Amino acid sequence: MSLSNKLNDKTSSLAELDDRELALNAQAGSLLSYEELVRRYDRRIFAFLLTRSPSREDAEDLLQKTFIAAYKNIGKFKTQYPFSPWLYTIARNLAVSHLRTLKPHVNEVFDFSDERSPAHLMADREARENLWSIVQRELSETQATALWLKYREQLPVSEIARTLGKSVTHTKVILHRARKAMAKHLRAESASDVRPPVMPEARPVFADVQAT
Repeated sequence: MSLSNKLNDKTSSLAELDDRELALNAQAGSLLSYEELVRRYDRRIFAFLLTRSPSREDAEDLLQKTFIAAYKNIGKFKTQYPFSPWLYTIARNLAVSHLRTLKPHVNEVFDFSDERSPAHLMADREARENLWSIVQRELSETQATALWLKYREQLPVSEIARTLGKSVTHTKVILHRARKAMAKHLRAESASDVRPPVMPEARPVFADVQAT
């Protein structure tokens, strides 16, 4: 069997492993296993960072930093927990740090004003406008991240809490207030024909770390 065929077989077998198994392999030194994790999360993390970056170039830079940081710290990942919240935590922390260099005095503000919070409004509007740009503009960074992980990534509250570094109860409060604020904004905003967001193009597989 040729080396190319062997590599293809290895890649196919890695695709059958779950995130935890790949992370364990990566902790044991398997770069191929880590590259498979990058392949699974590359576009999702990039889309996440696009909503938290002033430009596409910033998002691309943060994406590379995220996977480099994750690779360097893979030994610290606790494999009894899901992988995605750990990776999103790294991406989020890097994005927040980057924004702080641009806006050093940004404060997070919670909205207490409106008790109505119909989540279906968000789903209805997302089909015909760039809802996530509105979320990013109108909500705090923590609220926007919580909504993204809830509705785009469909993570359970426990994993969102782990990503945010909050308790489950506090995370539920954050989600509730974020939905309230968005419901208020969507009711107040006049109807407009804005095209839905376009998924980012596929990014190249992580290649900054060379096998030793």
